[in-house]
Amino acid sequence: MTAQQGWWATVWNTIVQGINDWWRNGWPLVVSIVFIVGITLLVRWILLNSVHKITDRIVRGVKGKTNVTQTTQLLTSPLAEARVVQRTRTIASVLSNIITWTLVVIAALLILGKLQVNVTPLVASAGVLGAALGFGAQSLVKDFLTGLFMVFEDQLGVGDIVDLGTVSGVV
Repeated sequence: MTAQQGWWATVWNTIVQGINDWWRNGWPLVVSIVFIVGITLLVRWILLNSVHKITDRIVRGVKGKTNVTQTTQLLTSPLAEARVVQRTRTIASVLSNIITWTLVVIAALLILGKLQVNVTPLVASAGVLGAALGFGAQSLVKDFLTGLFMVFEDQLGVGDIVDLGTVSGVV
């Protein structure tokens, strides 16, 4: 056997050993990652379905009280009913995005944990980064919270026409 044949046999044995090790030990990892993704998608579907059902129930209740079938017809009815529908849909949209991103972050951390990546520094860094962004982007956070409170307190609604002096438009 020549030196080149001995080298090739060593490489081949290493590859075969790696495949055998992965076959024995890798499948449980793949199954657990697929399980995490599946459970995350199931929980997301359940939560988003609940948000949509609650939103639809509120909108149907408002429409049922005023005997209309379409939301656009509510604009001719008292303003309060149209506001309830707009506010409900806005809050449902925000809540859906919060649910989705929270579940994505949790699933990513769980998958990284399964891949034996130490997630403790990531979680700690996220906390520090969140605090830094909170201090660094105070006006952005303030504007975001102000916008949420404007929706909750019904100062503005989606679809409203606003005039801000030099700028006007639809919310």
